[in-house]
Order: sequence, then C-alpha cells, then structure tokens
Amino acid sequence: MITVIGMGNRAGDMSVRGLQKLKECGACVIKTEQSPSYGFVAQTGVRLIALDDVYRSSRSFDTLNKNLAARVAEIHRQTGDVCYLVDGSGYDDLSVRQLSGRRTALEIIPAAAKELASAAPGCCRLVLSAADALTGGLLHYSRGIDLYVTEIDSQETAGELKLELLKRADAEQSVHMTADGREITAPLYELDRQEGYGQGFSLRIDAAPLSDRQRYGFADLLEIMHTLCAPGGCPWDREQTHRSIRTNAIEEAYELVEAIDLNDSDKLLEESGDVLLQAVFHAQIASANGDFDVNDMLTALCQKLISRHTHIFGGKSAADAGEALAEWERNKAAEKRQLTHAQSLAALPLQFPALLRAQKAQKKAAKAGYDFESAGHAKQRLLDEIAELERAEGEKPREHEGGDVLFAAVNVLRHLGIDAEVALTAANNRFIGRISAAESLAEKRGKKLEQLSADELEELWQLAKKQESTD
Repeated sequence: MITVIGMGNRAGDMSVRGLQKLKECGACVIKTEQSPSYGFVAQTGVRLIALDDVYRSSRSFDTLNKNLAARVAEIHRQTGDVCYLVDGSGYDDLSVRQLSGRRTALEIIPAAAKELASAAPGCCRLVLSAADALTGGLLHYSRGIDLYVTEIDSQETAGELKLELLKRADAEQSVHMTADGREITAPLYELDRQEGYGQGFSLRIDAAPLSDRQRYGFADLLEIMHTLCAPGGCPWDREQTHRSIRTNAIEEAYELVEAIDLNDSDKLLEESGDVLLQAVFHAQIASANGDFDVNDMLTALCQKLISRHTHIFGGKSAADAGEALAEWERNKAAEKRQLTHAQSLAALPLQFPALLRAQKAQKKAAKAGYDFESAGHAKQRLLDEIAELERAEGEKPREHEGGDVLFAAVNVLRHLGIDAEVALTAANNRFIGRISAAESLAEKRGKKLEQLSADELEELWQLAKKQESTD
C-alpha cells in the first residue's frame, strides 16, 4: 500500500490520522527537504527519505513528477508499506496523479489545516479539532511547536481539553483564544471560564524553548537527547557508545528496585525516569549509527506486547494470571523459535545474577519434567550436596560442590514459593544490620569487636538480633 499524506500549506497542518499513519509505515518518503513541513515531520522522530536528488536530475516539471512517482513506486516494491508526504491537500499533487495511474493500491489522507483568525506565523504547527485533541491527538504535541485547537464547542469540552493540556503544559501558560472575532489571552487554567464556546472558538499555545517549559513529555525527552548528541552538543554524551554506557542500565535498574523496596514514591519517580533515559540513549546512539531509531524501538515493543497477549488481542483466552503467563511464555517461545527445552535454557542471559539465573533455569527444566515432587525431596538433595561438599578435597572440587549446594538451596526455596534473590538480599541486609548493631553495643562497653572473645561476640549478636525483632 502507498499512503499519500497531505501536509497542507504550512508546517503542522497534517491531520492526526496522517501523523498516526507515519508511525506505522515501513518507509516514509518526502518530496523535498525544502518543504515547509520537513522540520515538523523530522521532529516527530520518523526516519525520512527525501527525494531532492530526483529534483536535481529531472529536466522538466513533467518528467519530475513522473520520476517522483517512479521512485516512490520503486521504494514501495522494496519495502512494502510506504507513506508519501506531499504539500497541499494530497489530492492536487501532480506526482500523486502519476501514481494513481499505476496499478498500485493507493490511499490519500488529506491535510487537516484550518484557517484560524488567531493564527500567527511559526516554523512548526500542530492543528487539531477539539474532538481529535481529546481522542489521542495531543500525544503528538510537544511544547516545541505551536498548537492550534479548533471547534471548542462547549464549556465541558474546554474543561476536558484543559485537563489534557495540563499534563503537558504549566497552568500559568498563556493561551490565545479566538471567539466570534474576539481575541482573548488568559492562563491555561482559565480555558474553561470563557464565553462564546462554539464551532468558531479556537485556541493557540505558542512554542516555548526547552529551558522555559514547566512540564515535559516524551517528545521533549527525544528533543533533549537529540540536542545533546548533535554536533555542538554535550562532548561527553556525543562520545558514548552502547558499550560505554552498558553498566549504567544495570545500576539504574538496581536503584529502581531499591526505590520499590523502600516504598519511596519520590525516589521511584526519579529512578523510573533514569531507566527510561537508558533506553532512549541507546536508541539515540543506534539512530546516529543508522541501525534503528526510537520509533523502531517502540514499534518492536508494541508489536511484542500485542503478539504475546493473544488472550487480549487474539482469539485466545485466559481465566487467571497463571493462564495469562503461560500464554505469554508459549508466544514468546514461538517468536524466538525456541523449539526445544535446551534452546530455552540456552537463551537465559549469562549476565543475570547467579541466583536469578538458577531460579529461571530450574523453572524451565521443570516444564520438561526435571523437578522434585516436593520441597521435602528438594531438601534431601540439599543435604546430599552438603555431604558431598564435606567429602570434597581440593579447591576445584570444593568449588564445584559448593555451587551444587547453592543450586540445591535455590531449589528448596523455589518449591516453598520463595524468591531466592529477594531472600538472600534480605539476609544480606539483616547480616549487615546486626554487625552494625553489635559494633554499637561494643562501643558502649568501651571495646572494639576485634577485642572481644567468641562468647562475647555471640552475646552481642543475639542482642542485636533481639533488638532487630523489636524494631
């Protein structure tokens, strides 16, 4: 399918449907980088193929439009789904007429530009009806572009629109409104306190520099990262590679887990953003390398969520969380072509913490029938492994048997429904806390821990343990 998207006569006149289609297309072709809307479309993050070379190589307008149509058709044959961006409505473009004469499926999504009495010149614009704005159109809104909303037909609509805009803009942000030829400027929080709502009531919010914005959205994050990594941007950010920031993702993930364990909402807010930053940073690096961009990343993620939730988006069903997880696992195995249990086990990342990898390996093996009948049987294996460790001689054999002891212990906990990673983390924290408490108790006696006898150390340990249970 070739989808022609009309971009209107000014930047931002594209319809919401056209913007949504851009995100779905396999290839997005624009006639020329000289188009008034080129900067606006590029800002959305869509990777564009510009046909300026066709302009340079064509000898006349007649051959130009034939050549443009031929190039678009060629890209369509190579990639399948193509969006072709043209100025104007989309219907009156001569190269589109050339395309319509070919035996190719063609759809035209016209521009949605509207003449606004309050319109002021700007480099990038997003024009929406109130209905479009309230049904997802504002997802495309960034404070870096001028926003126009038309047909605000009632106070109720104005109130709903205000609530949506407050998610992306500051309450004190100036809004320029037009009603029956009258121009009104008021803060955003007063949007639903005006008179004259109707089909002719519209608003404009002017673009603001990044540093002047009070609220930010996903598009703003992409703009910031692009600025930091662009020529003239931050020297450190520009030098980074996937490998140089590899450990950052691990560190940020652990900090997010800590925020969850602390039940700290403020810390959770901050650390969630830091984890998101890592994904966006990698997408920015990949885009600079010509590998993929953030929209490719989001497309892959959304496709995965849809394809694995066949009990929601497909013909399957799940009665409870257990069935839903099983359906997810089946779909995941099919997507990754893990046809055997061995392939499923081999796919476990080597970078997982050892306890976590042991748990997952055991769960996968259990599906193949390799599992204990009960926690009691698993406990007996643990005792057997401890006995083998006691009999082992030499560094390597002891290391081998020691690993088996830990693996067997994980099996016991798994059968008891206990997460080994969480359990050991808690044990580590208790141990550190008890040592700290014992040391404080020793200091009160005027002694250091290393000066105490074994009996005295045990006494302080038990006191610290008792103190822990009363805290």
